[in-house]
Amino acid sequence: MINNEGGQVFANRVLRSVTALILASVTGCYVDRAPQFPRPDSRLEARDRELFHESTGGNEAFFSRIGFLKGPLTLEGILSAARAVPQGTSNLRVPLDSDAVIGGRAFTKGEVIDTGLDLPKGEKLPLGLVVQDSQKGKVIGASCALCHSSYDPESNTIVDGAPNGDLQLGLLLALASNSTMLFPHTDAHPWRYVRGKERGMNDGGRFVYLPSKELFEEAVDKVLLRWPPGFVDAERDLSAAPRQIPSVFSAAVSRWSPSHPFGEVDERRPYGLSRAVYEAIVEGDHSPVAVIQSALPVERLDFSPPSSGTPDSSLYKRGRELFSQVGCTSCHGEAPRIVSRSEVGISPLRRADPRLNGRARFTPEGDTLRVPPLKGLQWSAPYLSDGGVAVSADKVRHGIPDTLLVHVPADPKESLRALLDRGERDKVITVNRSDVATSSMQITGDGHLYWIDAQAGFSIEDQEAIIHFLLHSQE
Repeated sequence: MINNEGGQVFANRVLRSVTALILASVTGCYVDRAPQFPRPDSRLEARDRELFHESTGGNEAFFSRIGFLKGPLTLEGILSAARAVPQGTSNLRVPLDSDAVIGGRAFTKGEVIDTGLDLPKGEKLPLGLVVQDSQKGKVIGASCALCHSSYDPESNTIVDGAPNGDLQLGLLLALASNSTMLFPHTDAHPWRYVRGKERGMNDGGRFVYLPSKELFEEAVDKVLLRWPPGFVDAERDLSAAPRQIPSVFSAAVSRWSPSHPFGEVDERRPYGLSRAVYEAIVEGDHSPVAVIQSALPVERLDFSPPSSGTPDSSLYKRGRELFSQVGCTSCHGEAPRIVSRSEVGISPLRRADPRLNGRARFTPEGDTLRVPPLKGLQWSAPYLSDGGVAVSADKVRHGIPDTLLVHVPADPKESLRALLDRGERDKVITVNRSDVATSSMQITGDGHLYWIDAQAGFSIEDQEAIIHFLLHSQE
C-alpha cells in the first residue's frame, strides 16, 4: 500500500533495542573497524557484511575524477573533525579549508558544515568512506555503508539497510573540485552555457564551441545543492529529480538493475556527444571511462533494517486484517509488482532531452514503479516514490521544505498518516509546491490515491491500527 522507493530519516535517530554483536576487524583499509551488527549469524553473512562496509567496487577512479574532497572540504578536515568527537555522531560537522563560491553560494574558510556523515564511536573515519594508499598517495572511495547504513550514537549501533537519512550527498558532491562531471544527474544542459567563442575544439573535422567552464559548473552545483538530505539523483537522464537513498533490501529484491551515482556509463556517444567532446566538457583526461561494478551479489542479500520495539498484538492483528480487506495486498503482496505510474496516480518523471541523450526514452523510474516491500518502514520516512510525504512528529510541519530542509526529521507515524489521509496529504503537497527548490526537483508528494480516512469511511482507530501494522511489518 505504501509507495516508498527507498528510505530516509528515522525518527529522532533512536534505536535502543537492537541485538548487537561485534564483527572481527577488517584489514587492508585505512582504519580497522569493529562495528556492531544486528544479525551476524553465519560465516557467509559476515563475509558479505565485510564487503558491504569495506569494498568500493572500484569507485575510487570516479571519485578521483570528480575531485571528491579536493575542494573546500578535504580529507584532512574530515579527519580533524572526527578526532574532535570521539563519542561518535550521526552528523559529522566539518570546517571548510578554503573560501569558495559554489553554485552561487559563498562558503568561507572555517565555516562548519553539516555533512550527515555517520562517525561510529572511537573511529577515525566516517562510516562508508574508504581510504587506501596508492603510488599517487591516498585514494578515496565509498562502500555501500556510506548511504545504506546508519549509526545511532545513543545505542552505539550500526544498522545496515537503514539509509543514512541526513547524508548531505548533494552538498558533498557540489564541493568537489570537478563536480561538472555530474551534469548528467542534473538538468544543466551543456549547450545552454556556451558563451561566444570562449572555448571550442575540432571534433572530426567539425568545430564545436564548448560551454563556459565556470557557468556550466555553477549550474550543475546549483542543482546538487538543492538535493534534500538523504536524497540522490542516481539516473543519468539530464533531469533534476533526486529520490531518497534506497534501502539495501529494496535494491536486493528489485528486478531492475538500478543506476548508481558513483560511476559513468561506458557509451561510445554519451548523451549524443562524441567521446572527445564529452571529455572536454567534463574536463576529462581522455582516459578510459571507469565503469562501476557492484561489489556485492545483491540479488541474494537481505540487509533490510530490523524492527524496533514490540508491536501491540491486537492492534497489529487489526491493522493486518484491514490491510487485506481494503485490497492493499493486490499490490503489496508476497511478490514485488511492477506497475505503471498512471495506475497509482503518479506522474512520470520528465523525459531526458533527446537532443543530448541520443534517444527519447524514459529511465527505469520513468513510466513504471516497482512496488516496494513493507519491511523497515519505520526507517524510511518520508514516503512515496518522490519521497515527498513528510510530516514532523508534532504534526505541525508538513512537506520537505518544513522538515528535512530545516533539519527536522520526518516522523514515520505521522508521515504514514499523511500518505493515507487526504486532508494531511493536501497540507504536504501545498508546502512542497510552494517551495521553488523542492518543486524544481520534482518532489511534490502527489499520487498513490488510496485512502484510509474518514471520507473513505474509516475511523481514527482504523487508521491507527493500519499504521501500527505498517510500522512493525516484516512482510
